[in-house]
Amino acid sequence: MSLLRVGMCPALTAEVYEALIAVRIKTVVDFVLCDPENLAQRCSLSYKVLLSIRKLLLAQYSAFAISGCDLYDDVINKVAILQIGCESIDKLLDGGLYTCEVTEIVGGPASGKTQFCLTTAASVVLTAKQNVLYIDTSGGFSAERLQDIMTARHVTDKSMASGFSRIRCVSAFDVFELIQVLEEARSDFISASNSFYTSLKLVVVDCVAAVISPILGGQQTDGHLLMTHLSRILLSLAVDHALAIVVTNNVVQKGWDGGSSNGTKPALGKYWVCVPHTRILLEDRNTTIIKSGRQSLLGSASFNITDSGISDVS
Repeated sequence: MSLLRVGMCPALTAEVYEALIAVRIKTVVDFVLCDPENLAQRCSLSYKVLLSIRKLLLAQYSAFAISGCDLYDDVINKVAILQIGCESIDKLLDGGLYTCEVTEIVGGPASGKTQFCLTTAASVVLTAKQNVLYIDTSGGFSAERLQDIMTARHVTDKSMASGFSRIRCVSAFDVFELIQVLEEARSDFISASNSFYTSLKLVVVDCVAAVISPILGGQQTDGHLLMTHLSRILLSLAVDHALAIVVTNNVVQKGWDGGSSNGTKPALGKYWVCVPHTRILLEDRNTTIIKSGRQSLLGSASFNITDSGISDVS
């Protein structure tokens, strides 16, 4: 809320300012909400002077109206669909991963989360010819496995070399390192100082629970604050820079806190549930949508893990 001050506009002189303060008009919002004619009578000021001040303040502080057509064109220009490389899962997700969104892959150990990330990364660099930033927080990234996935797709050595040049893998083994990597990426986007980010379309964080879970609970007092800060950075990168963000997450038992419920649920609790736009559960070689703003829930697709990564069931 901006305070009124002398010199904000030519007509807002010291005399006018004092008259406004005398009737408890202290902020821009207070001034704009008052009827100019009534305010002129209360302050004994010129009606035309107040109108000129109001016009300039509205021009300076009001949001500009945007037509629906302009918003639609902006969405069409920003949003792209990145195929994962598995036809059944791409169909389940209405074409693949959407830019401007955060997609979370949830699953237990050996459920295929890292294979999903590697398969998606290979598809983006080989098919879409776009760059990928792969942030490894648990040591699960394997260049050899990524090479196997590309080899199984029968690409040439030249295409494989080009694909690897489009992937940048960074290790971040605690939440502070992860935030630093993401902040540096955002800074490079804004400054346009690094050509790698010009063609960047996919950011993978495998796995977000590995760096957040250790700072939650117990004697940790800043855990939720750091988790909120991390979520804001991820959402900002997705929306402001038209990126597809993929994060992986673990599962925990529903009754771990003493409750009687059976089964599993995504880790990181209720404060994280609003962060991803789409949440996908991997379980028993089956993919299920458990959160989405675009797709019907509980839609599912089966998959296998083969030499070519995540693939359709033959």
